[in-house]
Amino acid sequence: CRPVATALMRPLAWEPPYAMERSSLPAACLHFRLIGEKTGNVARGINIAIVNYATGKVIATQYFDMYEGDNSGPMTAFIQSAPSKSLLFMVTHDDGSSRLKEDAKKAIEALGSKEIRNMRFRSSWVFLAAKGFELPAGIEREKINHSDNAKNRYSGWPAEIQVEGCIPKGPS
Repeated sequence: CRPVATALMRPLAWEPPYAMERSSLPAACLHFRLIGEKTGNVARGINIAIVNYATGKVIATQYFDMYEGDNSGPMTAFIQSAPSKSLLFMVTHDDGSSRLKEDAKKAIEALGSKEIRNMRFRSSWVFLAAKGFELPAGIEREKINHSDNAKNRYSGWPAEIQVEGCIPKGPS
């Protein structure tokens, strides 16, 4: 995808770089706009951005701490509040699994996640979902990387992961 092709294709990239060091927060670029630390809308836990698919504009962002507090219910409500024909971008920072409850897992699975039940303490996880329509078959939607002291170069913190690609301009 080239930036000049935005009339036909919508560039999409998720880039959660937190694994390089604990203080680095996840970031997402959509139409070259940053959703992340600079806009103050990410923190420890599961970070979610809801985007209007027709316009590419951010509808809402929220982060849900899954290490402290009972935030699974509010996260489930946030996911369910996303309007039809929207994209949901989800990415973890630090811990996204310790207090992740069944209702939230089911809500994320309903959007097509195959990895939400595989998430462990400090797993890097990124997920792109479409609500109210289907994304084309060839689009990469989800990645997970687990914390492993023996394999990861960042003292047990998993390496950064990224989902990127192009999706058609209008929902199918």
